[in-house]
Amino acid sequence: MTEIDIKAAATFMATHARLLDRRRFDVVTGGTNHSVVLAAVDAYRNPDGGYGWGLEPDLRCPESQ
Repeated sequence: MTEIDIKAAATFMATHARLLDRRRFDVVTGGTNHSVVLAAVDAYRNPDGGYGWGLEPDLRCPESQ
């Protein structure tokens, strides 16, 4: 079984990941609670209540998905 280098993963996330993904990583590794993930998701919310702006990597547009 291969061991996961959490420190290397944390460095990668800090330098390359979106804020949303960094917050999700923090929750998984016990660095914070789920409320910060919800706050990061809210940054993608449109006035109509949907989500846009690259939340899904296959559709990067401002319109709600």
